[in-house]
Amino acid sequence: MTTLSKKFSVFGFVLLFAFLTACGDDDSASSPEQEGEELVEQSSESSNASSSSSTENKVESSSSEKAPKFVTGIFTDDRDGQKYQTVTVNKYTWMAENLRYKTTDAIDSMGVFYYDGNEAMEVCPNGWHLPSEEEWNDLLSDVASLFGDDAIKLLKSVKGWDAVEDTIDCNGVDSIGFNMEALGYVVVESYDEVGETAAFWTSTLTKRGYPMANRAHIGVDFSGSRKPFFSAMNANDFHLNVRCLKDDNTMKGSVDECTEKNLGDIYSIRDHYYVCDTSGWELAYRDEILNSELGACDSAKAEKVEVFRDTAFICHSGDTEWDVATIFEALGRCDSDNENYKTVKMYQGIPYYCDYRWNPATANQYLPKCDSTNNTAFEKFRDTLYICDAERWKIPTETQTTLGTCDKKRRGESVAVGDSQFVCMNRFWRPLSILEQNLGICTKDGEKKSYKKMNFVCDGSRNLWQGTLKEESKTYGVVAVDTLLWLANNVTKTHWSSSISDESNGVAYCPEGWIMPSYEEWNNMLSYVSQYGGFGAEFTIDTTAAIYGLNMVEERQVDYWVPSKKYSCSDSYDEVICRADAVEISEGSARMSMAWACEYTASAGVCTSTSAIRCVLRP
Repeated sequence: MTTLSKKFSVFGFVLLFAFLTACGDDDSASSPEQEGEELVEQSSESSNASSSSSTENKVESSSSEKAPKFVTGIFTDDRDGQKYQTVTVNKYTWMAENLRYKTTDAIDSMGVFYYDGNEAMEVCPNGWHLPSEEEWNDLLSDVASLFGDDAIKLLKSVKGWDAVEDTIDCNGVDSIGFNMEALGYVVVESYDEVGETAAFWTSTLTKRGYPMANRAHIGVDFSGSRKPFFSAMNANDFHLNVRCLKDDNTMKGSVDECTEKNLGDIYSIRDHYYVCDTSGWELAYRDEILNSELGACDSAKAEKVEVFRDTAFICHSGDTEWDVATIFEALGRCDSDNENYKTVKMYQGIPYYCDYRWNPATANQYLPKCDSTNNTAFEKFRDTLYICDAERWKIPTETQTTLGTCDKKRRGESVAVGDSQFVCMNRFWRPLSILEQNLGICTKDGEKKSYKKMNFVCDGSRNLWQGTLKEESKTYGVVAVDTLLWLANNVTKTHWSSSISDESNGVAYCPEGWIMPSYEEWNNMLSYVSQYGGFGAEFTIDTTAAIYGLNMVEERQVDYWVPSKKYSCSDSYDEVICRADAVEISEGSARMSMAWACEYTASAGVCTSTSAIRCVLRP
C-alpha cells in the first residue's frame, strides 16, 4: 500500500495545554461519597506486562448489580521500588500520581519530577506508556460521562490551585482520586505557573515534532466551555510532569509494532483510526480511513455512493479521493414520477422525506403510522420522545409520560397522576368515570353491583358498567360518561308542551331526579367519547353505542332538546308553529340549532316532534 504524507511527523515535539474554565463552579461536579459509593479491597495480582506488582480497590456504585464506576489500586515500579496510586476508568488504567522516576535530565524539585519532551517518550515503566492526546481526551470523556460535564475539575486535586482574584475557588473535587495538582512547569530552568497549571507531556506528534502536553490553566467560565487548550512548546526548553497509562486495552497494547511488514495498515480503537507509517503508528488521514473502509476511489468505484458513519461519500469519475456526496447524489431524484416519492431516506445521519423535494422528515413522516393499534405508544425521533395520540405523533405531556403506554397487557390497570385517577382501556388512558370511582373498574364479566338504588352489571368485553332504571312502565338503560350518568335510551314520549325546554330543564319529561342535559354537557360528552373512545380523533354515532352504550345509533335521532328560554310559537294558517333550542348531532361535532318543536298541531299548545330528549343524573 502506498504510504501517504502524515498529519504528524517526527521533526519536533508539542505541548498540550488544558485551559480550565468554569473555575469554582461546583454544580456539575460530584465526589464518590456523593454518589453513595464505597471501597471494596481486592487481592494483589502481578502485572502481565512487567514484574511490577499492583493492588486494586474496587469502587462500587450504590447498586451491587451495577459495574463499578472506577477501580483504584497501587502499582510498584520495579526499577526503583516507587509505589503509585492508580485508577481504572472504562477499562483504562492510569497512574493517579505524577511519575517520580529519576533520569539524567529530569529536574527533581523536592520529589516533583519534570521531564523534557524527548525523555518523556521513553520514561514510563515496562507495560505502560506515555498517553496520546486522544487518550487524554478519552479520559476526560469517560470521567464526564460518569460524574458530570466538567471533567477537568473532577480530576483536579482538592487543594493547591490558586483562586482567581482571591474570590473564585479553583480547586477541584478529585472525584476518582486522579489528584491532578497545579505543579506548573519548568521553562529554561525557571519554574512557572505553579498553583495555576498542571502540564503533562503526551506522545502525540505534530508537524514540528513537539510531544503534546495537557495542562489545566486558571480561568473563569463565561462560555460554558470545558475543553483542554492545546499549544506547541519546545521539547528541550520545557520540562513537564508525566502520567503513564497502562498498555492493557489501549492502542499500544492491542496492535503489533509498526514495521515495514505492516506499513500502511489501518487500525481503529475508540473511534480513532491509526495508520502504520514510517515513523510508527500515526493518526490516519480521512482519505486513508475512507479507502480502508470503502475501498480505493478508482474507476471501479466511479460515481458510486457509499456510507460511512452516517455520512454519504461519492467517488467522482476521474478522482482518487472520496468526496462528501450532496443530498441529490446520495438520495437520488425527488419528484412524483419516481420511486423516491413519499419515502424517507437517511442523509448525514438525518432522515429526509421526499415530497417533490428532499426535506428533513418530521416525526409523523418517519415513525411508524400512528393509529388505534399503537395509540399511547412511545417512540424516539432525533433525540426527542414522541407519543402516538389521536392518530398523530406528538410530544407527550407530563401526564402522558407518567402514565406510559396503554396496551393489552395493561388493560384495566389504574394509575394515579396527582389528584386524578386514570384507567387503561382500548389503548387509551382515560379518567375514571363516576361509576368506576364508586364501583371499581369493570373487568369481571357478569359482576353485579348497585349505585344510587340502581343495579349495574359488568360487561367485561367493553369494561362497561350497564345499569337499569325503571319508571312506571318504562325501563331505561343507564351508563356513565365521565362525571355524569346518562340514560342509554331516549325518553319515550312524542307529544310535547311549551314547557319542553323552559327553565324547568325538562324535568316533566325525565325520570325523577334526572334533568335535560345542557348544550355544554352534550358537547363535553361528545368530546370525551371522541378522545377516549378508541376509534381515533373523530366522534361517530356508532362510537357511543359500541364503547359507552349510549345507543344513539338505535334511535337515529339528530336533534336533542336542551334547556332554553327561547321556546316560542306562532300561528300559521291552521297550525301552531313552535321552535326551540336543540343540539344537533353530526359525525364529528355537536352544534346548537333552532329546531322545529311542532310538525303539526294536535291541539292548542301540544305538538308532535321528531326531536328527542335524553336525561342525565348529576352528582
